[in-house]
Amino acid sequence: MLLLVLSFLVVLSEMWPGALGLQPRLAFRNSADQTFKIVVFNDMHFGEAEDLDLQSLALQKTVLDAERPDLVVFNGDIVSGWRGRKRGWMEAKMREILAYPNSQGYPHALVLGNHDDEANLNRVQVLSEDKEISGDLSYTQVGPDDITGASNYYVDVYSGVVGQEDRVDARLWFFDSMNRGCEGEDSWGCVGRDTVAWFSELVGNDKSIQSGTGQLGGPGGHLLQQVAFVHIPLPEHRLGYGDFRGLGLRQEDSACPVVNTGLARAMALNGVNMVVSGHDHANEFVGNINLSTRSGAGLGADETGLFSPGSGSAEFQDIPMLMAYGRKSGFGSYGPGGGLQQGARVIELRTFDSAEVEMQQTNAFWSRMGTGYMSQYQYYYLPPQFMHAGPFKWMSTYMRSGDGEREESSRPRFKYDVQEKCYNAGVAAAVFWGLLGSLLSWGLGL
Repeated sequence: MLLLVLSFLVVLSEMWPGALGLQPRLAFRNSADQTFKIVVFNDMHFGEAEDLDLQSLALQKTVLDAERPDLVVFNGDIVSGWRGRKRGWMEAKMREILAYPNSQGYPHALVLGNHDDEANLNRVQVLSEDKEISGDLSYTQVGPDDITGASNYYVDVYSGVVGQEDRVDARLWFFDSMNRGCEGEDSWGCVGRDTVAWFSELVGNDKSIQSGTGQLGGPGGHLLQQVAFVHIPLPEHRLGYGDFRGLGLRQEDSACPVVNTGLARAMALNGVNMVVSGHDHANEFVGNINLSTRSGAGLGADETGLFSPGSGSAEFQDIPMLMAYGRKSGFGSYGPGGGLQQGARVIELRTFDSAEVEMQQTNAFWSRMGTGYMSQYQYYYLPPQFMHAGPFKWMSTYMRSGDGEREESSRPRFKYDVQEKCYNAGVAAAVFWGLLGSLLSWGLGL
């Protein structure tokens, strides 16, 4: 009798996870194309004015109705937190922001930005409030309390292939880049070194992932697609728009931390193939860089301590990674400018029935390109979803603007020099205006 009951509970949990209080798994679509679509909203900046918030809500609805994603990622600065110190302000804004995606049943995950803890809730409370509002539709987690930040976690996406439902085909990482200051330096915030160590240890202890390749089940196993989301760009983001590497627009310098805590290196060595950031409202480019495993190569030899871009040569075991921005999504604050509309980045991942089918498709693609290997010349001129040498990651990315139109990113028409240093001149000004805004909000009772 007990065995019968247990069998019934197992079947029930698979058919209706919510019946046992279990959160449903995220999974690739069980369809011919076997895709998983992510819509990324960056820098919504709610709370500055009611009419601006209404425009942001309308954009959100337009994009979600057009894309019907499998996951929505709010990639930091959902509010202009300095505008609301009054009790209950942040909770009310979060309910506004989450109302439509929740009403349509869209799962979502939240990354904290530098303004999200400036209202009446701290960083942990913001994440907890999301779970309180959204229940099982929120895949947001409060990360370990013994490392820097709160929104440090990952979410697995399972196979949509019948008979292989327990196979993890994608892993999505979320990192907390904090607010301002990095290791005592006057800088924008950063992902702490203890958080980087947590990530490296977690991946190193995961026996399902072959370290350094992102493969599942050891050599020859299925390729695990991994995408990371972090609000403040990494120092390596500034390398993504030089030498014709980028697609889309770079209209301001990357405001990244002056200290490099090593997150890009750790992710590259463990198979993460794309990093998506926000923070710089006028940027929306995606660029491929080859991170060199050789010491003293390229820009890695300078005082910034960067994990340097290499030549793209398999001979030297350079590791490719896409450094991406989203599109400024909200109507509060500045940007995006340059004739761009507010919008969202869309990322579409694809999986296959087996590693063999995946390899067949990969070989067919390179055959169509006319070579089995990617030369440096081809590398610079391929679309970003095809910029990965070696184990091929099936991914596409594009923009969806606020009027509902799909936008393909353009390639720069002339060569840009690589940005030499992270831009941090605005930190002091941001602190001043943030304090002034807080005082005004407090005085006006907002």
